Amino acid sequence: MATNKKRIGAANNFLVILALAIASLSCVSPKAHAQGSRKRNIAVGPTGYPVAGATATVRQPTAPEAPCTPLAIYTDATLTVASPNPFQPD
Repeated sequence: MATNKKRIGAANNFLVILALAIASLSCVSPKAHAQGSRKRNIAVGPTGYPVAGATATVRQPTAPEAPCTPLAIYTDATLTVASPNPFQPD
């Protein structure tokens, strides 16, 4: 009976130490910041020339027949100024 109590006490101590270690590691982990990227490309038509007045939509890559949900896009590197999607590119 005494050995079972010692085992349970040791297991509880181990779990407490493990929980404290996980909690302390979560406090010192680096913050996750938003990651932005810039894509520059030219919209070309079937003849290979740039398309005037094209509308661009930024979305996740899916099957061509799947409905598309536009993503949020931003005009600055800090990802704070939202831009309309779809948009008229330059």
